[in-house]
Amino acid sequence: MAARKAQFNSEEIVETAFQMVRKNGWKGLSVPAVAKTINCSTMPIYSHFKNVRELEDAVYIKALSYLTEYMEKERTGDQWLDHAIGYIHFAAEENQLFRCLFDGRNPELQTKSLRIWAKGLGDQLIDYPLFEGLSEEQIHIIRSSRFMLIHGYASGMNNGWFTLKSDEELEQYLEMTSKALYDGLRMKFEAEK
Repeated sequence: MAARKAQFNSEEIVETAFQMVRKNGWKGLSVPAVAKTINCSTMPIYSHFKNVRELEDAVYIKALSYLTEYMEKERTGDQWLDHAIGYIHFAAEENQLFRCLFDGRNPELQTKSLRIWAKGLGDQLIDYPLFEGLSEEQIHIIRSSRFMLIHGYASGMNNGWFTLKSDEELEQYLEMTSKALYDGLRMKFEAEK
């Protein structure tokens, strides 16, 4: 007798869990809650995921991919600026997902995934004009420093400390702060020669 075909595939299960986390954060996610939402027992879910941690990890990867979509959206024609604007919009519009990406729930997965994510974004900037003539290490310092600035802004906004500026104000603010950071570090690099 052939095994019964699984009623739900892993993508459908992850999508359901993703939507639950998107709405309520991790607190709303459990295998029974997912099963109830898709109207099945927990068995089909456990046939794809050994435990809730594996399901959480799959949701985490999907959320990181979704953040990347936000960051890659062309808004200004300046890819580095677009990355920052997308990151901040994600924090504002996807409040729960943003929190889930940086909550330390699975540090090993987060560290590994965020390194791959950052490298992928960096690879998109390989021919970025402002980085011309800089060493890999110098580019890393500039990008890491700017990420700290952007992440701080996004986190503050995500936690309700301040509101999202208009798109025009946000673009001007990010352009100004990115340039100030870039110019300062570039001057430091020149002085070290």
